[in-house]
Amino acid sequence: MLKADLHIHTHYSRDSIISPEQCVSRCLKLGINCLAVTEHNNIAGALAVQRIAPFKVIIAEEVKTTDGELTGSS
Repeated sequence: MLKADLHIHTHYSRDSIISPEQCVSRCLKLGINCLAVTEHNNIAGALAVQRIAPFKVIIAEEVKTTDGELTGSS
């Protein structure tokens, strides 16, 4: 069964203090097995989480536009 969080930030975004290691640890404790890491204007945190996570990580980015923020993934 899939248990996902489709929008999370790590300390690679200005509004979070969680490290990639803490993020993965918490997901494992909660049984989350799919995670979309959506950093602000970068994918560095998502790539860091993907390197250490034993589950599916969606590389995403939250980009500021003139009409608001837009989230997308590869």
